Amino acid sequence: MLLIMLQKLWQKRWMNLSLLLGCILLIATAVSFPLYQKAAYDRMLQDEFNRYVAQEGKWPLLIQMNATCQKDKKDTIGKMENYTAEIYRQLGVPEYLTISYYSILKAPITSEIRRDDAENMMLSLSTMTGLSERIRIISGDCYSESGLADDGAIEVIVPQSTMVGKGLLLNETLTFDALKLADGSPVKIRVVGVFTEAEHEQFYFQIHPDSLGEACFMSPELFRTLFTGENAARYNILVMFFDLCDFTQVTAAQVDDINSATTYLCNESAYRSVIREPSYQSILEEYEIKRIRISATLMILQIPVLALLAAFLLMISGQMYELERNEISVIKSRGSSRGQILLLYVYQGLFLTVVGAVFGIPLGGLFSQILGSTRNFLEFDLTSTLNITYTPEVFAYALAAMAVTLLCISLPAVKHSKVSIVHLKQQRALKKRSLWEILFLDVILIGISLYGYYSFHKRLSGISEAVLSGERLDPLLYISSSLFIVGMGLLFLRIQPYVVRLIYFCTKRFCSPAGYISFMENIKNGRKMQLIMLFLIMTISLGMFHATVARTILENALENTSYLDGTDVIMKESWPMMRDAEGTPTGNYIEPDPTKFMSMDFARDYTRVYYDDGAYMRQSKNERLSLTIMGI
Repeated sequence: MLLIMLQKLWQKRWMNLSLLLGCILLIATAVSFPLYQKAAYDRMLQDEFNRYVAQEGKWPLLIQMNATCQKDKKDTIGKMENYTAEIYRQLGVPEYLTISYYSILKAPITSEIRRDDAENMMLSLSTMTGLSERIRIISGDCYSESGLADDGAIEVIVPQSTMVGKGLLLNETLTFDALKLADGSPVKIRVVGVFTEAEHEQFYFQIHPDSLGEACFMSPELFRTLFTGENAARYNILVMFFDLCDFTQVTAAQVDDINSATTYLCNESAYRSVIREPSYQSILEEYEIKRIRISATLMILQIPVLALLAAFLLMISGQMYELERNEISVIKSRGSSRGQILLLYVYQGLFLTVVGAVFGIPLGGLFSQILGSTRNFLEFDLTSTLNITYTPEVFAYALAAMAVTLLCISLPAVKHSKVSIVHLKQQRALKKRSLWEILFLDVILIGISLYGYYSFHKRLSGISEAVLSGERLDPLLYISSSLFIVGMGLLFLRIQPYVVRLIYFCTKRFCSPAGYISFMENIKNGRKMQLIMLFLIMTISLGMFHATVARTILENALENTSYLDGTDVIMKESWPMMRDAEGTPTGNYIEPDPTKFMSMDFARDYTRVYYDDGAYMRQSKNERLSLTIMGI
């Protein structure tokens, strides 16, 4: 039977080649959906994280724990240090950076230098892990990692804001009279350096140095030796842990697990009271809303393409079986059973399906990369492609597509395998109407699509308000257009024989022999070509519709971006207030000179804008209406 199958494939090689091409395209299209969906969701999630970084200037995937350990006798600090390492495992996200901040609550100090301003001065002794590698010393040196100085002082460095605000001096020695070391001696510190934030360390300082106006920093190892562990019971220590997860390694498939783990950490874990509510939950919520909308849209837009490819396979296989009806009837009349005939065509379909899967699965990955490289309508940037990964879901889609392909190829064989020579002649003598003609499927589809059009116009004002408020259109609106196209195509097929007869009746006197034969063939056997005509109608119309939709969506997105972001750069000036001769503010402001901005070479255009969102209008004696005033 295998040899017979190969011979049949070779005898009708061009038609089988068309079938094979349809198998490859159907499987590739089906496989490209999960591939593109996963890669697009991953990129969309990373875009949400990067947008948060650009807008807020903060690390997007951060877990922060705060606690004030008042004379820690239960080793709370040690337990928190152990637990912070478990957070990465519970979230399932790799570690980017873990920052530990310890600070003894501020206490009064005295200076060895006689100073008039040192009477009420207070400082806090602090430390941060990894500080020495992520700062820039602008004066002096960094603290020593070896231990206490010869005179028992602790070397510290201070932020520039602390140096200026407290009027400290380099190498000045300060004493915390209220803080005692384990041996009972007071804690002494020596300011050996002044630091500021390093330019390349944008996310290390979750607490900016300029806000630490009363902090001085010492070696982390020395701090742990002197003030934690067994010595922690002597001090009140503020502890902060910042767990920076590597958001660049997060995929869309991990979102649900991260949400579940975060809910457990914040609401159920033993450390829920010290964990601050993470900001990334709002990022994931926004991503999830977009993902659901995009998923529905992608599914609705892909279904017509898969339906067209399935119709193409049915069309080609149906035509092939029509050509082989005589052969099938002869084989059946010579004693072959229906099961043997079915098995022969199933083997043939299985061979084409497997070969189609071999080429279709990698072709689906190529389709996904090409789709991911689109920069504009029919514009591709191959330097920016999606990261394609083959998951078990992809192979599940491939198996489902192979099953549909095999069914489309083998299904007509069920009908034709029971045809003998007698039945064949009887069927040729009869002219049966198709099932869709009997059920008036064309009228039903047109009615449904027109109702969708009516419903759309009835809710047009509400849809317009939803779009203006930033919501997206319901993707189900696309179905009405597809149903209308299919319905009108079937309606044309219903009236097509009468149109052909009318044209023939009007032009038969002028027809050439070739034209006459064409008309006769169409009038007698036109029903055999209905599937081909419907396929051509749907292919051309859906292609034009989707191209128009894609172009419209892109143009609307560009116009909306220009509308929302009317300018590239916004510069806010400070308006000085006028004062009278005695120096009292008059309430009148002086407008800064805008000509300095007009001379910028890179600016194509500019405008002055007055914006005040704190204005109000008095409606009645006791009622006021908040207003925003803008002058352009």
